[in-house]
Amino acid sequence: MIRKIAVLLNENELGYSAKVGYSSEDDEGIFLLDTNSQGVTNTSKEDSIQILVQVNDIIIDSYLKAKELVETITLLLKDKTEAYQIKSRYVGSNSTLQIFSINFKIGGIE
Repeated sequence: MIRKIAVLLNENELGYSAKVGYSSEDDEGIFLLDTNSQGVTNTSKEDSIQILVQVNDIIIDSYLKAKELVETITLLLKDKTEAYQIKSRYVGSNSTLQIFSINFKIGGIE
């Protein structure tokens, strides 16, 4: 499921590449992490996914740019997936790097 979310985000050309996993070598980007996969019943599965949005821009206000990106991703998740319990929060900054986190659950019948 996490790969399908990455494909969806990349198809929508958000200006940053969505990647499965985290890379400490990249200054900015959209990183998808599978925080917990669990079988809810014998026929269904629930995934908890975290999306880290990192924006590093010295020309444009990187906080506002990251916040706008998070809002766009949240709308995509609501409109084009069956994601639920979608929550976003500001994680913090390091110089011009701004970091937001989006956490949600997604699942269905296997």
